[in-house]
Amino acid sequence: AHYLRLMLLSFFFSTVGIVPETYLMARQRSALFTAINVGTLLFNVLLNIYAVAILKMGVLGILYVSVLMRFLNNTFTLCLVLRDVSLSVSLNKLREMLSYGLPLVPVSLGMFVLNSADRFFLRHFASLSEVGIYSLGFKFAFMISFLLVQPFNRIWSARMFEIARRPDAREVYARLFTYFCFVLVFAALVMSLFIDEVLRLVSAPSFWAASAVVPLLAFSYVVRGSYYFFQVGICLERKTRYLGQTVGIAALLHLLFDYLLIRGFGTMGAA
Repeated sequence: AHYLRLMLLSFFFSTVGIVPETYLMARQRSALFTAINVGTLLFNVLLNIYAVAILKMGVLGILYVSVLMRFLNNTFTLCLVLRDVSLSVSLNKLREMLSYGLPLVPVSLGMFVLNSADRFFLRHFASLSEVGIYSLGFKFAFMISFLLVQPFNRIWSARMFEIARRPDAREVYARLFTYFCFVLVFAALVMSLFIDEVLRLVSAPSFWAASAVVPLLAFSYVVRGSYYFFQVGICLERKTRYLGQTVGIAALLHLLFDYLLIRGFGTMGAA
């Protein structure tokens, strides 16, 4: 329970930190944003080594470091932002944000189902070892999202509204989509080609079977990356309720196919 409380506190600071981070990205201060995050990562690694290897605090040390670093990161970024803006509340802006953002809450819940439900079905229909194999393959495929899709979306979520005001907006969207898909497909292809060798370097033989699911999972993140382009029209027209509906339908279909495919094909069915 104590671990969970520390994790919740860490996520609280992480959520609050979205505000100044989004402001920095909206102001196109990407160099400063990157420097802050790289610095935070380095200090996080060093403090984790100190807490685990020297103080012998184990998991508890990692959680304390996580809370501390997120708090310090938030404090620093908030100080930077408060130099430019004041603390005030606009009820009109709040209403606009809520009307735009509340329909996206089901999207987050649906994405949780899409990303996590397969583990529960694997545990029920297969075994804990298959859950471990699948999770390892998932972690490698997730690197496409972590290194490419998520950083892109941080910038894209603000820039797509600016591009919409340009006379050549359609051409810019199309060209960016082409380039982005090329990068994602290339990354997925490279990962699929070399995953066997990588797994033999970093894992025990019992986990080498994870290589079979990585190409499929990597391709799923290529599709996931393209999703952020296909939602542009909905976001520009502020019809975000449609995103909730589509992700909700996808989550229900995901549960259905998890039941049918994992029951018959195990980890490959999940992929």
